[in-house]
Amino acid sequence: MTRQPKVTPFRWFDNQAEEAMNFYVSIFKNSEILSLNRMGADGLDS
Repeated sequence: MTRQPKVTPFRWFDNQAEEAMNFYVSIFKNSEILSLNRMGADGLDS
């Protein structure tokens, strides 16, 4: 049996990024969100 390669996508969204992330996780079997960083007006939120 041929083994499927691992896919590591990188997407950039200026708006609605979290919504897009949740959508992609919902359509790809065995996918998961490993981390989430939210950015504020001054940079990375603490």
